[in-house]
Amino acid sequence: MHYARMGGAVSLFASLPTGASDITLDSRVIHYGELRITGASDSRPEHVSKAVQLMSEGKINADPIITHRVSLEQIHNGLDLMKAKQSLKVLVYP
Repeated sequence: MHYARMGGAVSLFASLPTGASDITLDSRVIHYGELRITGASDSRPEHVSKAVQLMSEGKINADPIITHRVSLEQIHNGLDLMKAKQSLKVLVYP
């Protein structure tokens, strides 16, 4: 929230794991920054399509969030990384 511009919006997408979902917010940042906080739990197909379009046009660089790259043969390794919470995004090359 500290990075949101004045009058901006912050979306809390998806959720944290059960038992670890409590978060502490500085209400002064929200109040004086005039921020809007919203929650979202999923994306629709048109959102995914738009994201792919923006990446293909070079308007969004997804490289910083891709923490691991695996081949299709190594997909189980990628799934293990996700289950162990050792990755953010795993890219699978078919």
